[in-house]
Amino acid sequence: MRQRLFTLSLLAFWGLAQGGCNGATDEIAGLKRQASDLRRENRNLVTTTEEQARKINELTEKVTFLRALGEDRLHKLYTAAKVEIADLSCGVDSDGKLGDDGVTLYLNLFDQDGHKFKAAGDIDIHIYDLSAPGSPQVVADLAFEVDQAKDHWHGRLLTYHYRFECPWEHGRPKGRSVMAKVRFRDYLTGTTLEHTKAIDIVPTPADPTHK
Repeated sequence: MRQRLFTLSLLAFWGLAQGGCNGATDEIAGLKRQASDLRRENRNLVTTTEEQARKINELTEKVTFLRALGEDRLHKLYTAAKVEIADLSCGVDSDGKLGDDGVTLYLNLFDQDGHKFKAAGDIDIHIYDLSAPGSPQVVADLAFEVDQAKDHWHGRLLTYHYRFECPWEHGRPKGRSVMAKVRFRDYLTGTTLEHTKAIDIVPTPADPTHK
């Protein structure tokens, strides 16, 4: 009986000891995982801090450079100084019947030295029939924001202009010419440039001025 009690006591003691070891092992493993997570977070923080420092240095260098250029730096850039409706602009027949159905406008932009170049901006177009009785009648009225206007740019080979199709929107002109007015708002300088030009068209047979 005494031997049996002794054996049971040893087994119980061994079980308690084994459980304590397993608990300690689990705790140590948990601490190791926490330490690993902390090391990873620290590396991420160091990387983020270094990236932010790099960006701050870049911005500081840009600000220093712009300050050194002075307030007249825009005058040293190539900016839009003139917009012009090109002579290539003309009436266009889109239905195959006698009489133009609108005009095609070609717009050129020039820098301070008089050279053609591409500039970004909003473009408004108004086409007037000056032969209408009373005040001039608007026969086409179009507006293109900068993102839309860029789709109308042509810069291949000998072409270097904006091109816009302007159909009659408010009735047909009564005369043999229309007046086109263009307004260009430069996105770099905020300057607004304008130009007007008379464009010959072919009137329709129903037009009393047609011969």
